[in-house]
Amino acid sequence: MANLEHPGFVQLNSPLLSLPREVRDMIWKSLMGGMIIHLWIDENDWKKLRGSCCWAEDENCRLRCQAWLQKKGKAKWPTIGVYGLILACAQSINVMPSLILCWTLPKPPSLSEASRRFCLQGKVEAASRGCSRYQREWIETWSSLASMQGLQSLRVEMNTVGRESITGVWEGSDLEIVKIIKRPEIFVVVMGDESAKRMRRLVRAPNMTIVGIIEEEAMARRKLLQTRDKLQS
Repeated sequence: MANLEHPGFVQLNSPLLSLPREVRDMIWKSLMGGMIIHLWIDENDWKKLRGSCCWAEDENCRLRCQAWLQKKGKAKWPTIGVYGLILACAQSINVMPSLILCWTLPKPPSLSEASRRFCLQGKVEAASRGCSRYQREWIETWSSLASMQGLQSLRVEMNTVGRESITGVWEGSDLEIVKIIKRPEIFVVVMGDESAKRMRRLVRAPNMTIVGIIEEEAMARRKLLQTRDKLQS
């Protein structure tokens, strides 16, 4: 099985990947059946990727979704796992059209000025030099997201709620690395509401929207009410 340290071989001559994007999308849809897959890092071995199918009945699965934990019914692909196809072909990551990332962050990365500068220049190795493991993971994760060539929609939910008073306030310099995310037309960063308000003033990118958790939920409720009003009128 592939893992983060030893990924699957890149299949440069893959017949599937040589097909037009529209045809590949049709094949994925037929094969995967529109499944939503939750991926996470193994708590006991951070180099291993785990995954599970979401059992939500609608298509509005979100990062705080609990449906995937319930595991009702019989799982598809019980032998290789629901994410086996993804790990079997490294290039399939590059053509992934959308991604939702849930990230629990106990504290700001607090990178040095030199590391931040190297990040914006795309020099990951230089940016990671002298950093802690936590800082390296921060840099490498954003660099990986920036390298996904087919990404059209990216949503990153940063779980920082209730931590700023203990581990320090997030500054604009902590989040400026998001400027390297240039490919997806839709790029949403979700944070605690106070952090989101502050970051909207300090960090800006043409394709990025920063929203607070409660703020977003309120917007969703208003939109739902407006839709109901239109249907009833």
